[in-house]
Amino acid sequence: MSLIVRQWEAPFSDTRVFLLHGLGADENDLADLALGLNSFGSVTSLRAPVPYGPGFAWFDVQFGPDGVRSVDADGILAAGAMVAKYAASSAEPRKVMIGFSQGAAVALAAAAQHPDQFVAVAALSGFPPPNFEALLNTPNCPAILLQHGEEDRVVAPHFSQEMAQALRNGNKKVTHQKYPMGHTISAESFSELRRWLAETPA
Repeated sequence: MSLIVRQWEAPFSDTRVFLLHGLGADENDLADLALGLNSFGSVTSLRAPVPYGPGFAWFDVQFGPDGVRSVDADGILAAGAMVAKYAASSAEPRKVMIGFSQGAAVALAAAAQHPDQFVAVAALSGFPPPNFEALLNTPNCPAILLQHGEEDRVVAPHFSQEMAQALRNGNKKVTHQKYPMGHTISAESFSELRRWLAETPA
């Protein structure tokens, strides 16, 4: 299955940033982020393959009264493999993935499958994929940023906190940031995302 993408090119750049949207959105949802990240390199925003409401989904998810109730574990792994395969086709040697919500889980899944392919992964308001432990066991774990709103009622903030602790225990490069917001990306969190990217070595 081919992925539909939207791209912002940066001439003579050695970096390609991949954006993975959340549930029910599409490749245009993170366009404002792409414009703000284009100074770091070329940006590719990917569309998830599964139609969902007005947009698309990376994998099936069921909701309960307190947020996410269950997810399709095999679907997460399949989406991660698809994204990693697409990213491998890009010529830039420095590859970064940024995912929001569902896209965050897929970004982490792709990095767990191919840890030496990416220099950095930002998981915004996300949760661990079923292969998360692979990141703890690889010596080539990319730098990871975990951001989450303390008032998130869709994906509980404890997911990011627990992933951060596990990565720290495994001596991995991880930054964990919490914000007074819900299931969203704020101006403050995006500013810190840009700062983190600027300080992340190749």
